[in-house]
Amino acid sequence: MSFGFNTDVLVGEELFHVQTEPCARPQRAIETTVFQNGSVQYLHRTELPEPGSDSGVEPLIREQHARVIQELKTGALRGTGPELELEWLNREEPATAGHLRVRVQIRREGRPVPGCRVAMQLASGPVLFARADTEGIAELQAQLPPDPVLVLLLQAEQGLSVGTRKYRVAKTEP
Repeated sequence: MSFGFNTDVLVGEELFHVQTEPCARPQRAIETTVFQNGSVQYLHRTELPEPGSDSGVEPLIREQHARVIQELKTGALRGTGPELELEWLNREEPATAGHLRVRVQIRREGRPVPGCRVAMQLASGPVLFARADTEGIAELQAQLPPDPVLVLLLQAEQGLSVGTRKYRVAKTEP
């Protein structure tokens, strides 16, 4: 058993590599791994029965490979990658002129995540978007609504990884 499938899949602007192959350790299985930029984003493993006839294994490998590609294309795998960590860097900075400026750094497994998509929503206001720079930092700015206490929602996405943080923001009087 030394065959498998490798496919590059473009989803929107993101490129993934899907690899499906049989493996024997620790038990016989079919493994499908989804990579993005050389990093494992998702792993699916289906156990196989004990050796006997391997003639029916190739269709199973082909089927699992196609199924994972379809799930990737439809977005069903979103959120299955390593979690993104969000840190609000300028949380102590006061709002000025009725605006709140948010600098957030996004990391995955302790490393900055450049180019990820960051969304911000303050109370029930509009959702604002930005892209993280090469250090994984995004800047967003929103107008403050009149409420004295607000909820700030930050969400970052890249590949199959997602991270979300909520903060309570108490407005201070000038």
